[in-house]
Amino acid sequence: MIAFKKIIIEDHCSSFGVEPICKVLPIASPTYYKRAAFTRHPERASNSTKSDAALRLEINRFYDENRQVYGAGNAWHTLRRQGHDITRCTVERLMRTPRLQGGL
Repeated sequence: MIAFKKIIIEDHCSSFGVEPICKVLPIASPTYYKRAAFTRHPERASNSTKSDAALRLEINRFYDENRQVYGAGNAWHTLRRQGHDITRCTVERLMRTPRLQGGL
């Protein structure tokens, strides 16, 4: 949803400006500016944001390799076996963001 809003803002900001668009969409303009800055300069992101991005890739890979049926518990155990020092609540949070859910 945020990516969709970001696309809308970028497409129309030259005509209307960022703040008026953000007032119509339920998003704060500082949130948009912060996310846009990180998109332009990823090295400025915090260490936790960088590690979350790397772990999110690992979780998505694991989720797809296992036919999208494993939940946070299995993902957490697998990541720990692979040597990632991660807590279960972090895996749950990262799986909530793209709405990955175990099935069956």
